[in-house]
Amino acid sequence: MNFEVEYFDNEDNLLTFYVTVTDYSAGYPAKTWGPWEDCYEGCPEEIDFTVDSVTITNVDEDGNMVSVDKPVDVSEYYSYIEEKLLEQIRELKEDECHECDYPEPDYYDY
Repeated sequence: MNFEVEYFDNEDNLLTFYVTVTDYSAGYPAKTWGPWEDCYEGCPEEIDFTVDSVTITNVDEDGNMVSVDKPVDVSEYYSYIEEKLLEQIRELKEDECHECDYPEPDYYDY
């Protein structure tokens, strides 16, 4: 799946990361038994992705979006990208679940 992740840096540049998710695991929640909280820990969500490209844009004095050409060390943004990707995937999963929420038919409405 392909995603876009946007980030504003300290210089008010908009960095748009074009990302391909190569693997995703939804994980499972933590369950405990016994008197200790850490008896059993759940498996967290995991995601693998590649950053295909990055575009950098800025707003000039006239309010126009202009492309900025400068090198970007993508590794600085990996944790931010991962967080935003997980949020987008959760939203997609919620939307898919809500699409199935049709009202129950009223069988007694004859």
